[in-house]
Amino acid sequence: MDIPLGADVVCAGKTCGRSIALVLNPVTDKVTHVVVREEAAPHEERLVPAESIARGDREELVLNTTRQELAKMEPFREVHFFRTEIDRYGPGMGYTWPYVTHAQEPVYLRETEELIPHGEVAVRRGARVVASDGTAGKVDEFLVTKDGLHVTHLVLREGHLWGQRDVVIPVSKIQRMTEGTVYLSLSKKEVGSLPVVAIRRKGPSSGPVRPAA
Repeated sequence: MDIPLGADVVCAGKTCGRSIALVLNPVTDKVTHVVVREEAAPHEERLVPAESIARGDREELVLNTTRQELAKMEPFREVHFFRTEIDRYGPGMGYTWPYVTHAQEPVYLRETEELIPHGEVAVRRGARVVASDGTAGKVDEFLVTKDGLHVTHLVLREGHLWGQRDVVIPVSKIQRMTEGTVYLSLSKKEVGSLPVVAIRRKGPSSGPVRPAA
């Protein structure tokens, strides 16, 4: 089963958002959540438990939940505000007629925290994929087992705008995953020599898909 990233998410037969990230346990390769950005304003991002995934393909991700249930799920981001002080006019000096004084004013800064469960990582579409000898491409999507939702393959987008192709990398060839990068045990040459298999893609063909044996 595909878990597409950057794809439409469907709730009760209607589009309810977009999939923006996959949260998984990097030790067991098990998917725990998918992050969905709600279609309705203010477009909150929600942590959707893997058990809510009904099916997926390269075009959309279908949930066994309603829009109302989605809106009640845990947020993916939490906003914090903290106070600091800055000088109003230059370093440590302000001007209050007719005297020169030290003038500071409070400023509230905004900080956003991603609420990723402890020990897990969130991987987004477009995250960098690094081979043993350099960057090989970017994350496109993941393939998982229907039972248990364990990652079996990473779909890698390789190349530039012209001549792009998809490469399917077995999870056994993934050394580790961090927040923004997936590291492979393969070299770029080995990635480039994987056998070709066609996978249907919505719209015009974007080239072959090449899975590893």
